Amino acid sequence: MSSGVFAVALFGSAFFQAAWVVKDIHAAMEQWTRNHGVGPFFLAPNLSLKGTRYRGQPASFTFSGAMAQAGDIQIELIEQHDDGPPVYRDRVNQGVHHLGVITKDLDKDVESYQSKGFSVFVNGSFGDVRFAYMDTRPAIGCLTELVQDGDSIRRMCAVGANAAAGWNGDRPVRLLADYL
Repeated sequence: MSSGVFAVALFGSAFFQAAWVVKDIHAAMEQWTRNHGVGPFFLAPNLSLKGTRYRGQPASFTFSGAMAQAGDIQIELIEQHDDGPPVYRDRVNQGVHHLGVITKDLDKDVESYQSKGFSVFVNGSFGDVRFAYMDTRPAIGCLTELVQDGDSIRRMCAVGANAAAGWNGDRPVRLLADYL
């Protein structure tokens, strides 16, 4: 998939990402690759997000994340490593944790979700990428992650999409930091 097609496919109003919380991120990546041919995965190990808010209260937590492109959807796998707020721990192996949407105006879209009765589950930033998980579980069974559009998120997504195009199975796991 070319990066031009990728941008059109992912940065409209459609979900661009489906995420699962797993007990063992390395085993999960291997299963996705073996069983579904998805890869390569780009792993970001042992991330600590500081300055985040969990249900309105200051919070920090440590996790690893891995992303791979599967057609028009990005697969994200997450393993929480600490006993901090159960941002991810309470959903291990319980189906989709969240669906991700790229938004042009994060604050406006958060307000829109709140006006429909959905609260902010977790919000903060990953580097310069701002995000908010909206608690849409009562309506769709999982959270909805709103991610502010910008160069950093586009670069991160393009890494996986470009690598997946024509992938021949080599190096199924790669460190994301090596590509940004």
